[in-house]
Amino acid sequence: MGRKGKKEKKVKGAEKTAAKMEKKVSKRSRKEEEDLEALIAEFQLLDAKKTQVVESTCPPPPPRLHASLCAHPEKDELILFGGEYFNGKKTYLYNDLFFYNIKKNTWVKSEIPSPPPRRCAHQVSLNAVRPLFHEWVCVDFQ
Repeated sequence: MGRKGKKEKKVKGAEKTAAKMEKKVSKRSRKEEEDLEALIAEFQLLDAKKTQVVESTCPPPPPRLHASLCAHPEKDELILFGGEYFNGKKTYLYNDLFFYNIKKNTWVKSEIPSPPPRRCAHQVSLNAVRPLFHEWVCVDFQ
């Protein structure tokens, strides 16, 4: 009888060990799933920031030459993009986008996540779908 009891205890011990290991593995897999969900949420947030356009009212843009100024095809707005400014020592190129509301006499700066490169002396034609750039990109040699 003594031996049977030891064997039964070994079987019960092995079952307990297997149950503990299973619990540990399931806990680890739950933690990995939570980590994975946190990573997915973080990447979704970063992706949302990449596609988010921020518009804010602002004072008139700084002086510039060779920028494009177009009438909006559907609204009473003018669209200003790019240009250059030379202060006598250095040339500054712009790739910012401004909207001027004619009726309200206000400027709005639109910040887009990946704007086109800085440019001046370019042409833009607008349609209802998207802007078309005919460009000559001015490079700052200074």
